[in-house]
Amino acid sequence: MTMPTRRMDTLGRRLRAGVAIAAGCLLGAAHAAKWRGGDEAGPDYVPAPRSALVGRQDLPFRLAQEQRGESTVTILAWQAAGGQAVPLSVMALSRSRNGTRLSVQRLALPDLAKKEGGDLDVATLEYLYTLVLRQDPEAQYCLADVGQGCDADPYPYSHAGMLLQLARARQHAVDSAGRPGASVPWQLMSLAPTEMPDTDPDEVGIRISGEQGPMAGLTIFFNQAPHASCAAQSTADGLATCHLVDQHGDDDAHGHSKAPVLALFPGDIRADRVLLPTTLVLNAKP
Repeated sequence: MTMPTRRMDTLGRRLRAGVAIAAGCLLGAAHAAKWRGGDEAGPDYVPAPRSALVGRQDLPFRLAQEQRGESTVTILAWQAAGGQAVPLSVMALSRSRNGTRLSVQRLALPDLAKKEGGDLDVATLEYLYTLVLRQDPEAQYCLADVGQGCDADPYPYSHAGMLLQLARARQHAVDSAGRPGASVPWQLMSLAPTEMPDTDPDEVGIRISGEQGPMAGLTIFFNQAPHASCAAQSTADGLATCHLVDQHGDDDAHGHSKAPVLALFPGDIRADRVLLPTTLVLNAKP
């Protein structure tokens, strides 16, 4: 994956709170998949939005969305020139009084797709990482590999935990392809809560670390419903702190919000490495 040095922008969205996180877009302009639930012709695919995380931009990926009962199902597929779309993964999103749940089921490569081999497997996981990143950070997640399910523990992962599993699966696919040097290395990032003064409930902070330890100079975005936010750069010890400000200027009308705070690292892509975007949900101070 060859590209100029740049900040990888992300547009996160807290679905439950309805708070938009303005940090740009990791995906290009989104294409809304058409719904054709129950149509005998099958799902109506549209080109998948381009993603800065996908190394093989030449592989034609497609997306379709259907409503199946109470679940919204998104199908990620590959389509060879002149051929039919071949589903490679299925995401099922459901909402209830127990919260939002999303499962990702990976599918086996059919014979006609095996000529792309490991590259197609790697690209599928790169797209899945991008798609899951845009989901509700407060949801529960499940990742089912080919031929497996989530029966024992249906939704074992947090948002950050799900992203971690996808990143590990992608690394396994890169290693299995036998050409690890052909892909830009992904570096796992982690956000951890840190103790903040009890005197001001609007003071928020996290500590960001990479595989080699604390990371300095990285921007972290904090958001809290209904519309409070702030941003901070991490220091040498990985600490990023800031004061939440109501962006509508009506702090007195809302008082102190009891909603969780979403911390977002939007990621950073360079020609020689990728710092992966990730999230952390912090419970509001009492």
